Amino acid sequence: MKNIKNFALLLGLLATLASCAQASRELDVDKLVNPLKAGDKPDIEIVDPVIAEAPFKLDKAKLDKLSPYVSVYKDARFDPTRSFIVGEDNEYAGKTKITAETYHNATAEEVYTWIVDHLADTGLRVAKKEEIGNQDPLIFIEADGTAHITAIGKQSFMKIDVWTLTAYPGWVRVNYEGTSDKPFGK
Repeated sequence: MKNIKNFALLLGLLATLASCAQASRELDVDKLVNPLKAGDKPDIEIVDPVIAEAPFKLDKAKLDKLSPYVSVYKDARFDPTRSFIVGEDNEYAGKTKITAETYHNATAEEVYTWIVDHLADTGLRVAKKEEIGNQDPLIFIEADGTAHITAIGKQSFMKIDVWTLTAYPGWVRVNYEGTSDKPFGK
């Protein structure tokens, strides 16, 4: 009985070792050192990268509507398929409601820094932490290429977000959302 157990154990051990064995491969040292020579064709097909052209367009009418109320970085472009609201705020009389996006061929840091430096041009300023529930009014995340600005005016509030667009390398989107003290159309 003891011999049968030992024999079964030995068979199990041999089966385990056999399953761990791998087939040996021969490596071509020349191919490792010099994988391709001039004129050689690679085993894989090398495809030229597809570069998608950004669909954003210059729209002077939209820019003229938006720029009196918020700081807009140079060469602003717009996506014609996205919503754009700059108009009278039905909730607060005498204010302008803003929900808009601009697109810029620049870096997130460049756009973020410029907007922060030019908030005062449109009557806004960076909010103080205590004014917005002890949250940071200026956030820049270099790794993501994102930035967030909370700006206020006398009776206005504006959230500005900058996003790097991975689908269109070299482009950023700026989202504006909030209200302005300036009545619409003045």
